[in-house]
Amino acid sequence: MLNIHLYPSPLTHESRILKESQAIASFSDFSCIVLVGAAGRGLTDAEMLDEGRTTMRFSRDVPAWLPATIGKVLGVAAWSWRVFRCFSTKPVSCINCHSLSTLPLGVALKFRTGAKLVYDPHELETESNGLGGFRRTIAKVVERAFYSLADEVIVVTTPEPTAITDAYGIIKSIASQAPDKPVIVSPKEGTTPASPMTVTGTAAAKSRVRLTVEYTTVLLGAVPVGGTLSEQTVETAADGTFKSQPVKLQTLLGGKNTTYTITVVAVNANGDESEPVTVTVKGS
Repeated sequence: MLNIHLYPSPLTHESRILKESQAIASFSDFSCIVLVGAAGRGLTDAEMLDEGRTTMRFSRDVPAWLPATIGKVLGVAAWSWRVFRCFSTKPVSCINCHSLSTLPLGVALKFRTGAKLVYDPHELETESNGLGGFRRTIAKVVERAFYSLADEVIVVTTPEPTAITDAYGIIKSIASQAPDKPVIVSPKEGTTPASPMTVTGTAAAKSRVRLTVEYTTVLLGAVPVGGTLSEQTVETAADGTFKSQPVKLQTLLGGKNTTYTITVVAVNANGDESEPVTVTVKGS
């Protein structure tokens, strides 16, 4: 079984990756560890480092007339496609991504091969001081889309207090990724649902939603009264849909002069909560 390390550079001075792969080779059962890098002038496409490790390099070539930023993005995309074609049919059991730019490739190979995915950057691009504006926005979008798909995330740091503080901030930024807000499909805002009422909607697949139904009514035309009719925790299905248990819309005055507020919050595996979503409906 193969362990592949993805990093789109020529891999000539990446001492951390070299040391890490050497350590893995000393105790793992991988048949081969492949360091996957980018082609460079005067470098061979394949190079055996030692008995258990090999370097493979793939081209990032794109048309020279492209603007620098676009050329860099397309170069990584072209490199990623060539790497995917090479390893998508290989017996890969573990993938280490050493930069954010390789994370989409790692996710694609994970789903293709069934391998475990480890996100193992030196630093997170969104925490880099030199990253700003549009590039930071794009990096955050990629982070949010792919972090949760990694089986493990590793942050390497030094013993200095400032470095440990920075590493803690990075770990916290990963762990506190709040889930997207759920969507309430039924009932619709302002409608008058039948009793018992069932709430349906969508959220992240195989997550949980916490659902609350509260009511507000008026006694004798002047005294406001309210309370909670139902509190439920519902598991979402594989396709992201959820369905509540039936809720009887009963109050002291039945449904007359009554409004019902449905609040739904998505909860991920780490216990992080989304922003709440509410829908208000009328009693009959």
